[in-house]
Amino acid sequence: MDALLAAVGSLAEFRNLVSLRRHTVDLLPSLVPSNAVAWNEVDVERDRIEAVMEPDLYSEASAAAFMRHIGDHPVIARYNATGDGRPYAISDFLTAQEFHATGIYRHFYGPLGAEDQISFILPDPRLMIGIALNRDRRGFSQRERGILNALRPHLVQAYRNAEDFSRLQRSVAAMQTLVEADGEGLVLLDRDRRIDHCTPTARAIFERWFDGFGTAVLPEPIRDWLGATTRTPAPPAPLVIDRGNGHLMVRRVPVADAEALLVAEERSESNEALLRGIGLTPREAQVLVLITDGRRVTDIASRLAISHRTVEKHIEHAYDKLGLDGRVSATNLVRQLERRPRAAGAE
Repeated sequence: MDALLAAVGSLAEFRNLVSLRRHTVDLLPSLVPSNAVAWNEVDVERDRIEAVMEPDLYSEASAAAFMRHIGDHPVIARYNATGDGRPYAISDFLTAQEFHATGIYRHFYGPLGAEDQISFILPDPRLMIGIALNRDRRGFSQRERGILNALRPHLVQAYRNAEDFSRLQRSVAAMQTLVEADGEGLVLLDRDRRIDHCTPTARAIFERWFDGFGTAVLPEPIRDWLGATTRTPAPPAPLVIDRGNGHLMVRRVPVADAEALLVAEERSESNEALLRGIGLTPREAQVLVLITDGRRVTDIASRLAISHRTVEKHIEHAYDKLGLDGRVSATNLVRQLERRPRAAGAE
């Protein structure tokens, strides 16, 4: 009972699907002794099976053999006929002699050394997800069946949670790619407004702007600004912090059960002035500053309302005038200009 309660508790932890599959096959032998445990995802329409097994005895050849003879499996046949996904053993339906006569035994279970198997199925509209425990002898006790039957609804819920969690991870990854392609950073907050996820760009910006920035707590100016937004019925204006030759802009984006922040760092026109001072036209200087801030040519064209080809021409002319061979050398030049001491009274 202690082991079962511990297993149920562990399934309540959020995991993605990859982690849940591995956790399940590692967990079950502590509850029901077996020679091998497998998480099987069977796609009947595509005639495919993917499995996580401990010990790892699967191969493409054995998986193909299983799919060729899947009609011999009595537990799967019962599920297809009744929709009953509770734990059943092969020995509930076939004698040892009958089992040995099947193609699935000769080509799959026999080579694995499995004389019996108990399995149960998790409901899914697209796949048949079977959790199976193999033994080199026949028979499973009522107590072992009761343990698996008690565990099954918790594993069903864990699977649904893992699907949602994996879907969220994919959404966050896609959102992060889109946001960072535009040179912005993304910060996801939990319900207590602590940092739940911070993209590399957002982290780098915060580290440049706020001394001692940690991993979970928002910088104080942003916390204070967020507190003020809750008292504003209209969408809040962005937080803008000016410093030296640039400014930090933070925008709040409500999401389900939480909040997200979009973080952008903008250079002021002083960099453009420095570049104009060493021979570039105003437009060439403007384009070069944007390029060295990590902007793409298509983004610059849209921002300045000029063509893609015109942007490329400005970049080409700027590189030729300054003797640069690409974005890296241009970025190094701009950073050197930023650090260069300026004459007294100069802007």
